[in-house]
Amino acid sequence: MIGTPLAQVAICRVDGDVPPLSAPALDARHSRPEPPRRPTMRRPLSFGDSLALHARCAHGARQARRPVAILCRLGPSGRDPAVQRRRRAMPAGFGGHAGNAVTRAATAESVLPSLTAGHAPIYDIELLRALRGCRISDDLTVLCVIGAHRFDELPLIDKLFPALQHIYLFEPQAGPLQALQALAARDARSRVFPVAVSETDGTARFNVASNDGESSSLLQLGSHRKHFPGVSMQSSIEVPTRRLDSVLAEHGLRPPDAMIVDVQGAEYLVLKSLSPAVLDRLRLVYPEVSLEPLYGSARLLSDVEALLAPRFVNVGHAAIKAQVPVHGNAVFLRRTEVATSLNLSMRERLRRCARRLRQRWRQR
Repeated sequence: MIGTPLAQVAICRVDGDVPPLSAPALDARHSRPEPPRRPTMRRPLSFGDSLALHARCAHGARQARRPVAILCRLGPSGRDPAVQRRRRAMPAGFGGHAGNAVTRAATAESVLPSLTAGHAPIYDIELLRALRGCRISDDLTVLCVIGAHRFDELPLIDKLFPALQHIYLFEPQAGPLQALQALAARDARSRVFPVAVSETDGTARFNVASNDGESSSLLQLGSHRKHFPGVSMQSSIEVPTRRLDSVLAEHGLRPPDAMIVDVQGAEYLVLKSLSPAVLDRLRLVYPEVSLEPLYGSARLLSDVEALLAPRFVNVGHAAIKAQVPVHGNAVFLRRTEVATSLNLSMRERLRRCARRLRQRWRQR
């Protein structure tokens, strides 16, 4: 307060105000430069990030609960403290937060995804084709095909499951076996086993059908005659039967994580014979199923669902054709993975985004 007039000192003591600054002090205060601000580093979006952002925007309606994490990520690892604070502050409806696991689990149990929802009616192999581009299709490495016949589905399987390393083919009929052995000679991933997979190790009578053996079965015909009147059983042969676990142990094979079962009514017997070790490894099961017994003692779709529960859940069922709605195929996925297995993989999103960009470029 030295050098300040007494009137100003009195005012300060009574009112508590700060003494007014002199004109030179005011000029110095206003002319003082502001401290330099710390520059903000922004990582420019790469071409891949731009495609990913475009794909997320294009699928925004279906993926609305997911934040576009790519906008707030400073590096590929996403371990920036500011990013972590944003994630912790996300509301309960968003993904990417460990605290939302209960919410996501409850949502997955109440509303299970479906392969057939929002689509026009699909039939036969189109149900399996609907898995293309899903996350689970990129992860499967070991496929077991029980009742492979001639395995004409191999080109589709290669597109659906690009990471396959091993394919086990089971077929007891001599004619289709020759085609399978020729296929295995060309494809190093394939191994052929000339046995019928069943619930016991031994032998059984096998009924050979007139349609090149496609409807051949360990069971006798039921209502199959009504829906497919041109098919009949021509002969009966003795074939070896093996449990899948026995074959895997005998040859030292890796358990499959995907299985196609097409054994004309005996699917329930095959699935019932699987050990807990094999079931724990499985992630996808694609069996042939029926809503009525097309074969003598065949079990129905509801029986297969009850057998596979609670490990697996049915995410889609398609009839073999419109004229036969009681017979077709179903896709079962592991219950703990069903919430994410049917989401599009990043590779598929980029592929679809690139296709849209090419279409728009051609339209210019």
